[in-house]
Order: sequence, then structure tokens, then C-alpha cells
Amino acid sequence: MELVIGEKIEEVANIIAGNRNITNINQTTIPLVTVSCETVSMKEVNCCSQKIKEEDKDIIYIYDMPIGKAVRASMSFPGIYTTCNYNGYNLIDG
Repeated sequence: MELVIGEKIEEVANIIAGNRNITNINQTTIPLVTVSCETVSMKEVNCCSQKIKEEDKDIIYIYDMPIGKAVRASMSFPGIYTTCNYNGYNLIDG
């Protein structure tokens, strides 16, 4: 059940953003950052719509991520939604 719910959240976010012609986080018209945590390294992961001027070396920054995936990663709470996999990262709610 968890997997289905996580996929549904991603699908709904894609539909809503798609209605505004947004498919990727870097296409938003306002600055946006979704925060999650990478489960292996336990590092913070920031999915950003714009380049951060001064990046923190202890944070992973992703600038090119599907909008639905970014929303899902920031909502993936074990026991409620499954983790979100993206480009080798295993992401949960940050």
C-alpha cells in the first residue's frame, strides 16, 4: 500500500504542475527548494529551482529533478510512504 500511495502523490503533483507547463523543478517561476534526506549518507538533499550561490559542502544539491519526484521525496516518511529513489539516491522526508 505504501508504494502505491507514494506513486499517487508523485502522479498528482505531476498533473497539477503539468497544468502549468512545469515538469521539472528548475521550471518554476518562483524560487523553490524541497528538502529531503539521503538514507545512506544521512546528508540533507536540497532540490532547488535555482542555483544556490554558496553551496554547503555537507548538503547535496539537485537542480534538475522532475517536480513530482521532488515533492514525493520531501514527503516520503517511512511507514507512510516508501522512500523515493532518484539517480542513485534513496530519499526520505527531510
